[in-house]
Amino acid sequence: MDQIKVVVADDSNEIIEVLQEHFHSHPIIKIVATAANGRECVSMIEQHRPHVVLLDNVMPQLDGMGVLEHIANSDVTQIDEVKIIMCTAFAKDEIIKRAANYGAHYFISKPFDLAQLEKEIIHSMQTEATSQLLDEQQVMTLLKNLSIPSHLKGFTYLVEAILLVYKHHQIINAITREVYPKVALAHNASSDSVERAIRTAITQSWSKPTTATKKEIFGDEEKPSNAQFIAKVSTYLK
Repeated sequence: MDQIKVVVADDSNEIIEVLQEHFHSHPIIKIVATAANGRECVSMIEQHRPHVVLLDNVMPQLDGMGVLEHIANSDVTQIDEVKIIMCTAFAKDEIIKRAANYGAHYFISKPFDLAQLEKEIIHSMQTEATSQLLDEQQVMTLLKNLSIPSHLKGFTYLVEAILLVYKHHQIINAITREVYPKVALAHNASSDSVERAIRTAITQSWSKPTTATKKEIFGDEEKPSNAQFIAKVSTYLK
């Protein structure tokens, strides 16, 4: 993989220093510029044309939403192709929805795990359309075999959540903080609505006769929690 150029925008010097130290000798990820406020971030994006921007939502002069709006309305060639990873300590549904509407590609909550952030940066640049399509079809088929109706929103959200955990298994331990917000961002929904829809889909499955697939994955267990269901299905797919 070619080098991934990253701009970091955060008004915390401590966070910027930690990220610079962590990625200093990274073979793929290179921090090409940093910014302590939104206006400086816009300037750095136009100057360096990064592949990825780690964008804090709360900054002086111009906040993260303002930066996203500028990118969306910019006439600068290729600037709208930048992958934006929103970083915030406040994972509220309203913020997620606004970020999605303004074109954010990913969402990660503070404090973030550096190893996980590294994976997100690399994953944002990977072109795995064929393998992702195959994985998605496998998940959809499996969910249908578990008697979950495909017309339910929870079906769609489960596909997304299972693929996330399949690729980044450790985030199952942060389903509320990581999985729900990511799925919500992808579908312009709220974290609460994602959680409810998934729970409804699982309830539908457990209200129907046990299929061979369900027996194989869950045995004779009672209805699992959302996290248990997602974890067991993602493990089964491996």
